[in-house]
Amino acid sequence: MKTLQSISQTLKKWQQAYGNPSHQEYPQQSCSETDQNMGTKPKWFKLICKVHPPVMILLSATTITGIISYRYYNQPELAVGTIAPNTIVAPEDGSFIDHQTTEELRRNTRSGLLPTLKEDTTTTESVKNTIRERLEKIQQAREVLLANPEIDGGIISREAVQYLRGMDEAQWRSVIENRDNLDILQESDSSDAMFKGAVEELINYQQRVSEEEFDNLINQIAIHRSNYGVAMDLLANLSELNEGEKKRFLDLTERRWREIRDLVNGVTSRILNQGIPFGLPEEMRVRAVENNLSAQGVSGDLKGALVSLISNNLRTNLVTDEEATKARAERAAEEIKPIVVSIQANEAIVREGQQITQADFVLLDNFGLSRRSINWGGVLTSGALT
Repeated sequence: MKTLQSISQTLKKWQQAYGNPSHQEYPQQSCSETDQNMGTKPKWFKLICKVHPPVMILLSATTITGIISYRYYNQPELAVGTIAPNTIVAPEDGSFIDHQTTEELRRNTRSGLLPTLKEDTTTTESVKNTIRERLEKIQQAREVLLANPEIDGGIISREAVQYLRGMDEAQWRSVIENRDNLDILQESDSSDAMFKGAVEELINYQQRVSEEEFDNLINQIAIHRSNYGVAMDLLANLSELNEGEKKRFLDLTERRWREIRDLVNGVTSRILNQGIPFGLPEEMRVRAVENNLSAQGVSGDLKGALVSLISNNLRTNLVTDEEATKARAERAAEEIKPIVVSIQANEAIVREGQQITQADFVLLDNFGLSRRSINWGGVLTSGALT
């Protein structure tokens, strides 16, 4: 209504400006001047200006009512969902396309189709770079250990050295304080088999060499421990690995480390090439890494460390290909054949008292039995609202 009032006010101003030259707002304006002004306007404009405002309001209301009431001009009385007033039979054989049901099926096919995925190469390269950076950090930590003085395996085993350099400070202090009587540590209630095994090797060596040679071994182990602490500090930012897993990477031989480094890069590339879709459960991602490592013969604690390193850095690298998805959806929709409703002559389309279905309506409407007419109630309601 505000729009109509605005139109009416505007037309009234135009009429005052270009209509009757004797209007009270322009008492001194001559007819020739008014004609001259009107002469510069198009004919349709002159016609509008001469229309009386109430008539214009009526025309506007009628036009708007006509626009918003178009759906009531040819509305079926026997529409879907209505109750059949009597039994209606087919006047003849007929087969008709149910356009609405067909379109609904095609629309559902378009919306329900799984999206087509494509690789996000940026994410793929980012994951590979992250893995390479992690391996480089481990390499840097291992290089610190290369400065360690070499301890002959005939003196004490490599496994014992690795344990002694990584044991906690309290245990190492107990070794230093009891270096002259290590048997006490063997007799302790400690249930750490690795600790007792390392102490036993120290005792055996101590019994075979001089005190100076034994002290030299203890000093060498102390250097190993110091460098080991530096190496572990370099790995502090590798939050995906726990302390035990970091130690396993540092304890690898150089040859085995090179093999593992290549293996990690290969498994990472293989999983990324297969693709990681959005929403893939974490346990499935971990299982994929485990299966790839098992196929390469990796097992035990090292396998757990590698699973943590790889799986915690993998990210979704498959994204929806919008254009391909849309094209595939259209092809799938086009493959749906039109739904056809058929009936034979004198066969009941719908029986009295039954609710009219979409298939029933297709037959009724195509046979001209849906009783289409103007819905005057709807038209009058629209006019009243206008």
